Amino acid sequence: MFRQQRRHTVKRLLITCFCFFTVFSPLYSQASLTDSTMRGIATQEMGNAGMVAAHSSLPINSEIRIRNPRNGIEIKATVIARIQPSLNRIVDLSREAAAALGIRSGDSVIISTLSLPQAGAQPPGTSAQPREDISIYIAPVIAAAEQAAFLRESFEAEADAGGYKLTRNRREADYTLNLRVQRNMILYDDGAEEEAPPGEKQYRLNIALVRNEDNVDIITFSFLFTEQQEIYAYVPYLFDEAMAVVPYASQEAVNVAAAEVPKEADIAVKEDILPEVFYDDPDSWRNKLLYVRVSADLPLSYYKLKPDGLYDKINIYNGDITSPIRFSRLGDQIVVVPGATIGVEYQFLSWMSAEFVFEFRFGDVMDYVFIPGAGLRLKFPLKPGPFLLAPYAAASFAENLADYSISFPSFAVGAGLQLGMKGFKNGAWFADINGMYSIGEASTKNVINKNFPNPEVLLWNRFVAVLSVGYKFGLLDR
Repeated sequence: MFRQQRRHTVKRLLITCFCFFTVFSPLYSQASLTDSTMRGIATQEMGNAGMVAAHSSLPINSEIRIRNPRNGIEIKATVIARIQPSLNRIVDLSREAAAALGIRSGDSVIISTLSLPQAGAQPPGTSAQPREDISIYIAPVIAAAEQAAFLRESFEAEADAGGYKLTRNRREADYTLNLRVQRNMILYDDGAEEEAPPGEKQYRLNIALVRNEDNVDIITFSFLFTEQQEIYAYVPYLFDEAMAVVPYASQEAVNVAAAEVPKEADIAVKEDILPEVFYDDPDSWRNKLLYVRVSADLPLSYYKLKPDGLYDKINIYNGDITSPIRFSRLGDQIVVVPGATIGVEYQFLSWMSAEFVFEFRFGDVMDYVFIPGAGLRLKFPLKPGPFLLAPYAAASFAENLADYSISFPSFAVGAGLQLGMKGFKNGAWFADINGMYSIGEASTKNVINKNFPNPEVLLWNRFVAVLSVGYKFGLLDR
């Protein structure tokens, strides 16, 4: 009995090992991209002529040997394009290569790497152009504001990391990268179309690389997604796909790059022509590194009178507080006197900026008086549609220079909201409202009415609401 159980156990172990090797050997061969031999599925989707192939990771212009294990036929081919990484498929072949091997799409092949291109090697008929000499203009992204900002920053970061030179307009660039997001539309045989149903990818990112010297589309392809975070992990891959034939963008390279993108995503999707963009970024006014701000202010200062020292807690008086000769009621005070603000804003992130301001106020609870101040605001700009909406937290310091001021609550904290829209080319008109609460008490001499000199000192709590209208100049691009 024990021997029979052990025999069954060994049999199960052998079957398990065989299944594991059968299922995961293609994955292992693809994960080890530095190995000289890979085994997996080959497809035939390329439309190019000649012994050429597309691979997910081998460098463009690599020389490979492909063998059909079923009949032993081998061919040599050149990698000229890209395919998406897959657990099973390792190569896509031209019709001529597939025919020479005697395989059909889906058959298994074995690939051996013969040679990798040397650094700086060019296809025949092209001249060398170092990557750092290649300039790229990433055109304004056609998408919702949040998607557009994310895509532009992500692709600019990839271009910078890849050593390419970024320009701020198309005229100065060798290539233009166009990015456009639109709804994923399903196109039926009868010509009808509708938005993709729930459960399928809802959006399509169109990517096109244009050679500016002759306005030729070097490469165009699409990426389907639903949530924005889905794009994040694929940005390096998508950028590499777009730049696959750069700096080898001769006409020959353009001709052989037509089939590097998988066609599955395009079968059920309506194709649109990407618009040509010849103008500077229309959103640049919202993405400046520095702004200089000038505004006219209407501050409303509310002084709440404290009852300390007042007769019956609400009256100033003449005589003794226990039996005053006369008294007069004194209440809270509201002071409205126009002012002004100037400042500098530093937008160090697309969603966060810091603004340092100088404030000029000209009135307090007693009289017209100059109250200079300075403040710091931490803003969190949102960019819906054509607007700039920036809630912020604020802190300020001010000083009352009047002779009757005994002490003044210099520090204040609060919050505000700024709403802006484009004004001229690089700036914005804005309206700003904020509220600031002064920390501590304001104490003043009692100079309101000479007939009621007591108490000699009045105590107040101070709150200021400010409505501002102004303009801010954008100086540098982020």
